[in-house]
Amino acid sequence: MSMNLRYALQLMQRRVESNDVGLMFDKAKSMVTQKYIGDINMIPPRQPMNALRVLSNPTLQDVRNYIRKGEKATWPKLDMVANTTAISRTFRDCRARLDRIEERMLDQVPMTAV
Repeated sequence: MSMNLRYALQLMQRRVESNDVGLMFDKAKSMVTQKYIGDINMIPPRQPMNALRVLSNPTLQDVRNYIRKGEKATWPKLDMVANTTAISRTFRDCRARLDRIEERMLDQVPMTAV
């Protein structure tokens, strides 16, 4: 997210007199600044009625159904999940090693005044 948008949300939140509207800006800022990092998305089959349910609080039965459908979408892909996460961990470890090497090399470069 850009610094401008973050600053604008903070500015609007400070200027608002109503606690309810201020809370709304706080929630918007939290959603906008949240980091969405993921390698894998599990998406259950789409059902037209789910779009309407987004606007209401789920019932206990709805939650049970969402969990069951999520499990059904996930179980067949567990091998792919294991492989993908192993690859991601390897990339992360390699990058960390390269960062450490670069840091050591930069520490050895003499600094001169300009």
